[in-house]
Amino acid sequence: MIFNIHDILPFIPTSKKSIRAIIDSDILNGKKMIVDLGSGTGTMLAVIRKKYPNATLIGVEKKLFLVLCSRIRFLFSGKNKPLFICGDLFDYSVTKADAIVGFWITSMMPQLLRKFETECKKGSVITSNWFALPESPQFTQQNVVVGNRKIWMYVKQ
Repeated sequence: MIFNIHDILPFIPTSKKSIRAIIDSDILNGKKMIVDLGSGTGTMLAVIRKKYPNATLIGVEKKLFLVLCSRIRFLFSGKNKPLFICGDLFDYSVTKADAIVGFWITSMMPQLLRKFETECKKGSVITSNWFALPESPQFTQQNVVVGNRKIWMYVKQ
C-alpha cells in the first residue's frame, strides 16, 4: 500500500472571511458552472449559491461522510441545489467548469496546476485559499488579502 497524505488530510473549512472575500471580488460573476474541489460540508457552495442562484454548483469530496453532510445540508433548500459527488478531486474532470474554488495544501499544488493547465478552458477562474499555485504562463494571477492570509485568484489565458 502506498501512503498518500491527501487521504488523511483533516477537514478544515474555509473561513467565512475568506469566502466573503471571494464573493466580494466578483471573480465568479457570470460563471455558469462553479466546482468546489474538496468541498467538505458545502460551506463555500452555500454562500456562493446565495450570490449566484442560477449557477450550476458541484462539490467534489473524497470523504463520504462529508458528502453526506453536504447533501443533508441542502436537503430542503429548494431549487438549484448543488450536486455533491464522492470522489478524488484529481480524477474529476473540470473541462466544463467556468470556475473552480478550493482550499488545497502546498504539496497538492504542482499536480493541481498540471490538471488545470490541461483541463481548464480559456477564461476559467480558479480561487485558492491560502496557498498559491506554481507560476504558469497559462494563468494571470491576482490576490486578495484577508487578515494575514491571501486568496489566490487565477484566470486561464
